[in-house]
Amino acid sequence: MALEHTIELDPSFGGAYSNLGNAYNAVGRTGEAMPVFDKALGLNPHDLSAHFNRAIANQDRGYLDAAQDGFRDVLRLQPQHGEAWRLLSGLKRFASADDNDIEEMTRLLRDATLKKPDEMHVRFGLGKALVDIGEFDDAFRQIAAANAAYRNSYEYDIEKDAEYFESIQDVFSEEFLSDREGWGSASDRPIFIVGMMRSGTSLVEQILASHPSVTGCGELKELDRLTRNDEARPGGLDYPQSMRSLDRTLSKSLAEEYLRRVQVYAPGAERTTDKMPGNFLHIGLIRVLLPNATIIHCARDPVDTCLSCFRNYFAGFHSFAYDLEDLGTYYCLYQKLMDHWRSVASINLHEICYEDLVANPEDEIRRLLHACGLSWNDQCLNFHQTTRPVRTASAAQVRRPMYSSSVEAWRKFESHLGPLLRALS
Repeated sequence: MALEHTIELDPSFGGAYSNLGNAYNAVGRTGEAMPVFDKALGLNPHDLSAHFNRAIANQDRGYLDAAQDGFRDVLRLQPQHGEAWRLLSGLKRFASADDNDIEEMTRLLRDATLKKPDEMHVRFGLGKALVDIGEFDDAFRQIAAANAAYRNSYEYDIEKDAEYFESIQDVFSEEFLSDREGWGSASDRPIFIVGMMRSGTSLVEQILASHPSVTGCGELKELDRLTRNDEARPGGLDYPQSMRSLDRTLSKSLAEEYLRRVQVYAPGAERTTDKMPGNFLHIGLIRVLLPNATIIHCARDPVDTCLSCFRNYFAGFHSFAYDLEDLGTYYCLYQKLMDHWRSVASINLHEICYEDLVANPEDEIRRLLHACGLSWNDQCLNFHQTTRPVRTASAAQVRRPMYSSSVEAWRKFESHLGPLLRALS
């Protein structure tokens, strides 16, 4: 690795240690990342980036108290660090309006020197804190302002997404898939967990990754990257039209490339999970490249799903997620595409409903394991005790036992959700 070589050349280069820790954390080598961050901070105790990235790594590992301490270290060095405020708020439970952190976030929003990106993050953090103490109207105002600030920073036309979804359904017809039966790789190692963001995908992965035969690899971008490879784009066509030129040899090559890439995250794993929710777009491609893979579709109440998206900032760019009407319209596109996959005879999905899972965890987990060809293991029921990196917005939630407080959470905000409810209807 280039960063390791840089450190060999200059062992006093603190920034290289911080970046190396990030690289280790990104590929799941979080345990190796921590001493590297410590080295960076030993060389420069005021390295803001090292403090922040170390706190992120502790959050990913489930060391939530240490993560909170780390974000507070960041805020001592830079009190206006909006991301640290947002992430700290997400880790803590607020009990009353006179909490010092609520007072400080409120004060920051009155500070004319606060930069716009930091203001957005602080509003997300304050909104979450106000939800905790039951101030739902004020919370929504903060969350809506945070979303509006981000949404105004880019151009987006949901009609382009609608055209893209339609093209996927057009290409991956039942005839297209039946003509390509037996292509790709026969490996049954991958388990794909798909669905809308905030639909329970992280929870399902944590349950499966608690099984001794399964390694959870998190949200992998490898499948989407494959579609952009020159090799996968004969004639320079973009996905999904490029798939019309796919032949048996290329399908096997692409499948083996995907399996090789995943091995980087899980060397020697018997089964692996790929929890990229947006792979619901690629279910047809999965069936061509990896016909023996398991596909788990996570579903949740549409309004709860969309509101949960709206209440969160996502590190990856999800352009539809910061406007209630766009969210509802996108959800309808997603539903229509899932209906298409269900209608195609060669597509086998195991569907798991979030509300059913939290109401009857053991029954639903047994069904889930059976769908994956896995034997029962008690640890899957005690998933919150499993120690593994989780790099999603649900990193803190999956460390808790099953809870039902998120079911019908949208009703607390119903008076504000008109654009969403109209789009969904």
